[in-house]
Amino acid sequence: MAASALADKIDTIVATPHHLNGSFDNFKHDIVIQVNELNSQLQVRHIPLTVIPRSRNKNLW
Repeated sequence: MAASALADKIDTIVATPHHLNGSFDNFKHDIVIQVNELNSQLQVRHIPLTVIPRSRNKNLW
């Protein structure tokens, strides 16, 4: 997915996790930790891509 984004000249991805939809309960603290880890791994691999977490659900953010 990162390679596809870079090929399309995308350098930032806004991740919108499923939350409180009857199937998923993903909480901000957990998502932030995982996104930070992903961004760290992208940097280690010299992949110029940044992931930013956001949600449509106002209860999450």
